[in-house]
Amino acid sequence: MEIYATNVNQALSEGLRYLLVAGVEETSRNGLVLVSPEPVMTIYKHPCERVLFSPIRDANPFFHLMESLWMLAGRNDLEWPKYFNSNFSQYSDDGVTVRGAYGHRWLKHFGYNQLEILARELKEKPDTRRAVLTMWDATEGAVHHRIFTPIPIPSDLEVISGSKDVPCNTHCYFDCRGGKLNMTICCRSNDALWGAYGANAVHFSMLLEYMAAWVGIPVGVMRQFSNNLHIYKDILGDPNGISRMSADAKDNDFYHYYDRDLKPYPLVSHTITSWQQDLETFMASPGMYTFKYDNSFFPEVAHPMYRAWHNRKAKLSDGLDAVRQIKAEDWSVACATWIHRREKA
Repeated sequence: MEIYATNVNQALSEGLRYLLVAGVEETSRNGLVLVSPEPVMTIYKHPCERVLFSPIRDANPFFHLMESLWMLAGRNDLEWPKYFNSNFSQYSDDGVTVRGAYGHRWLKHFGYNQLEILARELKEKPDTRRAVLTMWDATEGAVHHRIFTPIPIPSDLEVISGSKDVPCNTHCYFDCRGGKLNMTICCRSNDALWGAYGANAVHFSMLLEYMAAWVGIPVGVMRQFSNNLHIYKDILGDPNGISRMSADAKDNDFYHYYDRDLKPYPLVSHTITSWQQDLETFMASPGMYTFKYDNSFFPEVAHPMYRAWHNRKAKLSDGLDAVRQIKAEDWSVACATWIHRREKA
């Protein structure tokens, strides 16, 4: 099954509509689900249009962006994502780290920086079919730990079945067809609402944009292969909830909404080396606003978004003062409407 979408809002709408029509009811450890009877490939024409605006979906834009930056920084600490989503603790085995953190696997888990190697391969051999990014580790670290410590390590099967966080997205394939960087994401199990057309659409589109800047070519299409695409039936508490959310996502696509026509803000505006340095500076001191950055994304998008969240969390203000400073139109609208819904409530 293939779903063609301009952006994440259309993908969410079409994906939910498909599951309502074709989904098969099954039981799971978390309740009844509607599951696609076959794998689903969602193809995004404009993957950088990554922000959800649906009031019913009510996605947290602060968490989506900050978790993505945490990934690109190669981190696996619980502290950062937990600051923006207190429920994130449920994915940690030890209360300190996140075993399946994608970014840590991209940059550190396997002992080398996969993204650097892939960028070099794609630059030197644009026709390569070997640009594979992996997040799945069949040993889950057991082999490496046995080398350095005498402490007994659970078997691979025990680690995979016993961990709270085993990667759902397992691999990414990059290609340069058409003079643009395209990416195919492989996912073993995808919750359509929270994963595929939620956080994953943000994480991986930002990864694609970041890699395209590194390779030095424009962003192409993003393909999201879901081997098991599903949604929990009682997510909205009524039989028509999924249908209402599908319509709401389509009706609130502000990227193509009458006269609004929002534009994504470029992630990288300088060199990749400078962007990585800017990211490190931001992650180390997100509350400091006097640093000089080479890439405007940090002072004009990341910092005001962090400040808005911090001001709300610390009860210093409603955060809207900082949101007005966000230069990215899509993130600004999403943050403002998200806050307004909570102030109204």
